Amino acid sequence: MSSGLLAGQVVVITGASGGLGGAMAQVCSRAGAQVVASGRHLRRLDALYQKILAEGGQIQLYPLDLEGAQPADHQQLVERVIDEYGRLDLLVHCAADFPGLTPMMHADPAALARALHVNLTARLWLTQAALPALQAAS
Repeated sequence: MSSGLLAGQVVVITGASGGLGGAMAQVCSRAGAQVVASGRHLRRLDALYQKILAEGGQIQLYPLDLEGAQPADHQQLVERVIDEYGRLDLLVHCAADFPGLTPMMHADPAALARALHVNLTARLWLTQAALPALQAAS
């Protein structure tokens, strides 16, 4: 799978154990990228791994639950990618926490905080950790 729009590119995809992230991982792999798939559901990540390998793609798994991850965890992910591949070309955020539509007066404050962290803060932390590598790749 070395030919394609993303041939030779290293792509980190968060939320790869979910539907959107898994589909994105497959698309990137089919386009020739080395995919680093991150997510919190190990069985789903393993199924994605098997599927991409069966298609002849390149994938590495990096289990990470963004809900509990701290800035150092994001930095470690980026450092491991750089150590393994020497570069990071793309970062795709597909991880999400959506507790459903609830009137504000009935919303669980902990669920709101979790959604804000996963959908905003964790993405910012990972992007911040990845920026030097992304800028070097461009």
